[in-house]
Amino acid sequence: MGQLIERGRVAYGFMGIQLQELNADLAAGMDLDFDKGIVVDAVVDNSPAEKAGLQAGDVIVEFDG
Repeated sequence: MGQLIERGRVAYGFMGIQLQELNADLAAGMDLDFDKGIVVDAVVDNSPAEKAGLQAGDVIVEFDG
């Protein structure tokens, strides 16, 4: 709300990835022993995600700690 009042618009962060929620079927197909997390489907060229080393197929199970 603060951004909307101050700037007239809301600025969203851009990481440069397309994500898919990890579920039991997808985890089994990837031969994982867990089914909670997010799978990176695609990474945008020259994005913050690419610069951080993320790749399609990576599984994110925790963020910031």
